[in-house]
Amino acid sequence: MNKVKTKGSIGKRVVLGLCYGTLVLFMLFQILPFYFSFVESLQPETYRPGGTLHLLPESINIKNYLTAWQGSDMIMGIVWSLIYAGGFTFVTVIIISLVAYVLAKKKFRGQQFVFLFFMSALMVPGEILLVSNYLLITEIGLLGSPLAVVLPGLVNIFGIFLLKQFMHTIPDSVIESAVLDGAGDWKILTRLVIPMSMPAIATYCIITFVGQWNEYLWPQLALNSVSPFDPIQIKLLMYRPTINGSENHPYASVLRTAATMITLLPVLVFYFSFQKYFTEGINVTGLK
Repeated sequence: MNKVKTKGSIGKRVVLGLCYGTLVLFMLFQILPFYFSFVESLQPETYRPGGTLHLLPESINIKNYLTAWQGSDMIMGIVWSLIYAGGFTFVTVIIISLVAYVLAKKKFRGQQFVFLFFMSALMVPGEILLVSNYLLITEIGLLGSPLAVVLPGLVNIFGIFLLKQFMHTIPDSVIESAVLDGAGDWKILTRLVIPMSMPAIATYCIITFVGQWNEYLWPQLALNSVSPFDPIQIKLLMYRPTINGSENHPYASVLRTAATMITLLPVLVFYFSFQKYFTEGINVTGLK
């Protein structure tokens, strides 16, 4: 019996070791590109790649970040990206909260059909809607305005699904008790359902904010040309530092990498601030 138990425990340890090893391997695949970019962003002006990857910079040059910050008009890009990402996330949270509450806690004829209709939209790639959205904002005269960046996509189907699944975990008895106390739908939603759904809402906010922050193609189409309303991703595209009259100089690449690293900071701060809610929201939503 002891030999059988020993063999079983060894087998479990081997499987567990393989799982951990696979996770570490995937983690390295995700982290190493960012790490090498960070190392490159700190390289000195005399840096020459030579076709090799550097685990450490030849010498740490923090001035790269200051030079990239000043040369790329990054302040206004970050301001407009915060407006786009923050405003879009805030408005969509209100919309998906209302729709998810009705789908999760209200009973009406055709409820399942409405939900399936929403879910079918998830099968349509966003790129297919680029032309129709472009024609829409052109027809209503919003082309080139900040509203054109955030208006399409305000009804976020993924957010509706995520929040609806979470709201299903809220006991109906809690809502029935609130109704008996005289609470209306608006009070139940704002005072009871939304506070109890904060893990899922925080999860949605992180995913949506990061997605909008990194959005590149649609703002480029919606703003249509060089605009004072350009977000940070467009500013990065336009940032072409020249060294000794050449954009292909190795130090020019270092400055562009430093500018890219700067754009990651707001996203990292936002994510780590809500990481606890993000993990909790994923776990609880997956139970339903």
